[in-house]
Amino acid sequence: MSLLHRRHHDDPPQDVVPAPPAAPAPAAPPSPEELDEVAAKTNLKHQLDDGVISQEEFDARKKVAES
Repeated sequence: MSLLHRRHHDDPPQDVVPAPPAAPAPAAPPSPEELDEVAAKTNLKHQLDDGVISQEEFDARKKVAES
């Protein structure tokens, strides 16, 4: 085998696709307070959609839930 032939086989193939980057670490789970806030907002939205409360009541209660 010639030296040129050996070097050709020692080099990695040129069409090799690099490995994809590592996936980011998963986000921390929400705190109980965050879950309560989401549940309260979801409940308000259901009440609005069902016609139990008006848009004005929804907006006012949402502001209270966010504070």
